Amino acid sequence: MRKNLFAYTSPGVNYPSFLSINTEDGAVEIIVRSPAKADGSCGDVAGIKLTAEQFDQFVVDIQK
Repeated sequence: MRKNLFAYTSPGVNYPSFLSINTEDGAVEIIVRSPAKADGSCGDVAGIKLTAEQFDQFVVDIQK
């Protein structure tokens, strides 16, 4: 079962930038989208899957 841990979406624009962190089957997936491009089209999207241990270490590291 997929569960959202955190989500952020920039307010007030078409194709807003966003960050989404989700868990599923013991892994953590982080997905981000950049702001809309100058021509108004959707920004670039990237994602990465981490093990639970890698994500836990990430959280520790960003709190330093």
